[in-house]
Amino acid sequence: MIKRTRLIKRSIALPLFCLLMEGWGYAQSPVLQTMIQEEFDRLKGIVITPEVKLQFDTKPGKSSSSLRKSGTVVINIPQLQRIISQAGIQFDLPIVRLLLAHELAHQEQYRVYPVPLHTLLGECQADVIAGYFLFVLSNSDFFKAKTALKVNSASDPLIRPYFESLNNQTFALYSAIFNIGDNYSVENTHPRSFERRMAFRDGYTYGLLSLAEQNAGDPAVSSNVRQSALVLIKKYKKTLNVFSDDTRFSWSLRQAGKIVHTQLSNCRDIVVSNKWEYHTNSDNPYVSYTQNIRNTGDRTVTVNYLNYVYERLATDPENSLYWTTLNAEPLSVTLHPGESKVMTGRLNWPPVPMLPLYVPIGSTNSLYSCSCLGDNEARQTVGSDDMASETPTKKLSGANAFYILVSQRKALQDIIAGVGQPSSTDQNMITFESKLQYPEAKTTEVRKNVSTGQYSFFATLYKGADAGGAQHAVKKMLADLAELETPITPVRGPIPGWTIKDQHGVNIGYIGNMEVDDMDRYIVVLCIYNK
Repeated sequence: MIKRTRLIKRSIALPLFCLLMEGWGYAQSPVLQTMIQEEFDRLKGIVITPEVKLQFDTKPGKSSSSLRKSGTVVINIPQLQRIISQAGIQFDLPIVRLLLAHELAHQEQYRVYPVPLHTLLGECQADVIAGYFLFVLSNSDFFKAKTALKVNSASDPLIRPYFESLNNQTFALYSAIFNIGDNYSVENTHPRSFERRMAFRDGYTYGLLSLAEQNAGDPAVSSNVRQSALVLIKKYKKTLNVFSDDTRFSWSLRQAGKIVHTQLSNCRDIVVSNKWEYHTNSDNPYVSYTQNIRNTGDRTVTVNYLNYVYERLATDPENSLYWTTLNAEPLSVTLHPGESKVMTGRLNWPPVPMLPLYVPIGSTNSLYSCSCLGDNEARQTVGSDDMASETPTKKLSGANAFYILVSQRKALQDIIAGVGQPSSTDQNMITFESKLQYPEAKTTEVRKNVSTGQYSFFATLYKGADAGGAQHAVKKMLADLAELETPITPVRGPIPGWTIKDQHGVNIGYIGNMEVDDMDRYIVVLCIYNK
């Protein structure tokens, strides 16, 4: 999910009757099934597979799914009831829509792609397409509400309070639902939480592009509306990186590829040094950037990426679902083995009350993909699990996360997510984002020592001024190791810690508990070596 404009927050209304449903509970599943059937019938008018069927499953402990052979979407009622109960009954309609949109997106994939997509790529594309579906429904509801209230726009005082409340509730819900991802799984068959938000957000904004294209070609609308639509089309095509001959499927697949950074085996050969500076002149603010992109592998790699400037909500700056794209620039660079290239440029944005956020290649929420000539990606079946299914690999405790980590330690390079970036203090150390998000860790990354070729997994378990919090993090980690009967040895010296050993007595990592810069700040880290 990436590009949204103010229209996403201010020009799209959602069903007004949601407000009337707050506090209303479901005593029997038929009430919920009626809602699901009604929303399913509405969505069928959008998808390219209107012959798809709906089926209900009432078995506890199961998940919703999308079946390829029978063309059926199966909704597990107990699971859905549990999700609604946890989120709040006022969110029942958005949850139902989100679930149906994702599963129907899989049905579109089954019809378009005779050969199954790679699981991670297919799940991400389904989220993108689901965002588009939900825009279409929201836009339809908006016009129904305008007609019922006899108003002309979302800014009308009569409709605005309803619109703002429903819009914020629904986007907050979508953000919360997309917190469910494969954050704690090494395999990552589903995108991680922030990737799901990016995918949904991009698909939603693609709906805005489609609406603008309809308005631009509609002779019944005024010339001013058509002219405004042409301006929006230009903006959305740039920020979404839509080509002139793109279909919904060609674009969404390419965008999904960037979101999940396919192919990782190629991306991890790329090292990027980013430098940028904000220029906040009140008349013409911009950010200037310089990027040194280096290919450290033995194959020629093409990197396609986008640089972004976002505006964030002042009240909730970390909620990426609400970010507004102010400007974006698609870039491409081909690098031979050992080759480096420097990319420079600037991105302008209109004057805004707060400093926008620049997202360069390699950082969280950035979009890029890496390809080599002759790539032949291994194909897997498109996953059919419900996006909210709860499996042991997604909800790991510290103990079994550590077990998985150690079992993978000789191939830590395989849990790299994306490109590497040199350490600011040690250019010999390259850091990569980790696909494995260790439970309760503040940050996780994979590090590569260029001189030795050694990889290590590095998780920050605590960082702050609370000595008690640091001690709690240490005790929790030691308890996890004790549960697995993992040998540890205290390390004496200026930096207290513990050496972690395997069953043969070989050092495989350490836990460090440090006081930083004599400023009453503490950091607790876990490090695992691959050798």
